[in-house]
Amino acid sequence: MVVTVGIIGSGTAGLVSAHVLKQDGFNVTILSKDKTPGGVWARERIYPGLALNNVHGEYRFSSLAPVNAEKTGGRLGGEDMCRYMTKFASRSLEGNIQYETEVLRIRRVDSESRWRVTVRKQDGLESTLSFDKLVLCSGGCTVPKIPSYLSQDAALEAGFRGPSQFWTCQRRPKSEDLLRQLSYMATCLAKEGRKIIMVFEKVDAYMGGAKPLPDFMRKSRRFLHTTNLGAKIFTAYDLPADSPLCNAQSPFWTVRVNDEGLLTPKKFSGFGPDGNSLRLSDGSRGCGSCSHYVTLQNPPPAHTKEEQWASSIYRGIVPAKNLLQRDFAINGAVAFELIAHWISSYFLADAMNLPPNPEAAKREADRYANWTRKRWPDQLLYLNESFSAAVYFFAWPQYINQLLADMRLPGMRSGGNWLTWPFKTIDVAEIANLKAERDDLRRKTKV
Repeated sequence: MVVTVGIIGSGTAGLVSAHVLKQDGFNVTILSKDKTPGGVWARERIYPGLALNNVHGEYRFSSLAPVNAEKTGGRLGGEDMCRYMTKFASRSLEGNIQYETEVLRIRRVDSESRWRVTVRKQDGLESTLSFDKLVLCSGGCTVPKIPSYLSQDAALEAGFRGPSQFWTCQRRPKSEDLLRQLSYMATCLAKEGRKIIMVFEKVDAYMGGAKPLPDFMRKSRRFLHTTNLGAKIFTAYDLPADSPLCNAQSPFWTVRVNDEGLLTPKKFSGFGPDGNSLRLSDGSRGCGSCSHYVTLQNPPPAHTKEEQWASSIYRGIVPAKNLLQRDFAINGAVAFELIAHWISSYFLADAMNLPPNPEAAKREADRYANWTRKRWPDQLLYLNESFSAAVYFFAWPQYINQLLADMRLPGMRSGGNWLTWPFKTIDVAEIANLKAERDDLRRKTKV
């Protein structure tokens, strides 16, 4: 009997999850509100000048060669990523995606061990679909929360005459990706000679330089983002000693990083009375082009544990209480292709190194959340629920090894020794044959 799997979202995680599950024999259906595949790289979301804030060759699938970024100066553009996602979807998932399908409600029918998903099509008609299993790949947020005092109506009422763009990160929903895009957009506009002011209450760490950083610095994050020495080398790379870019928050204390930035740590509280300025939290007004960078040198004081809440999601993939049901998972934080394989093994009921019960899974999720509060102060205030229990970002090589160990497969695939391993470049090609490895292990386990 063919097992059906519903996948919510047609972004990077949704596409690769569907691809892996389909290869493993599941009948997959992607439900997407968008008109085209790609999520943030969908045709309707890209715009001229948009560039990928990531290292060339890393943001790709193992089964499809990366886009050549030589023509774009080492950075991939939005158009490049859109074409790449479209090509992957057409090659691997023809007929498996329902576009312009808005998900209204999801519920599990315990008596049937099935999922009911109520959707609405473009014509307004609603219907209910049924699946054996479900994978949530809907991303952090698509509609940011904008306080009333920062709304377009408030700008008009205050007589503010300039164009404005607000992307906020205030509890719900949360979206670090929007802040990265906003800083890049502000930088591009400033380079064009436009008057730009960008306001942050808390700023991201970022890397600045005349050219993209080399692969061993961008791809091998075990050393450069998890030690104080590595963070200093990383932040100061290719910059004069007196550059204001060196004054950024250390990557050692944060999981949020940008390549560009025009920033101030003050909070935006409203519009100035002159129609041209913004009122900041200290009573001052900001206007014109921001030409200097100001940020905190030391880790910010942490909020209380109650404010830095974390959902009990084991490995950032499965809600602890659902662990034994093996019919629901989340993908979309980091290492999405490897997570897709983990989810497929989990759905196939393969022998895995998992906690024996939901209680043990919850203890593990809570343990990691407590560690996160101490290691990366306040980061849980900025991250969405899909990985609030597993903030691995710059520890993603260790996370990869954890997932491989869960599937009882060998880790540390980049090689190296005690001296060189921190600088070894990690490549998605290392998991290109992961399905064959899983199949072989499954056969051996059955024997």
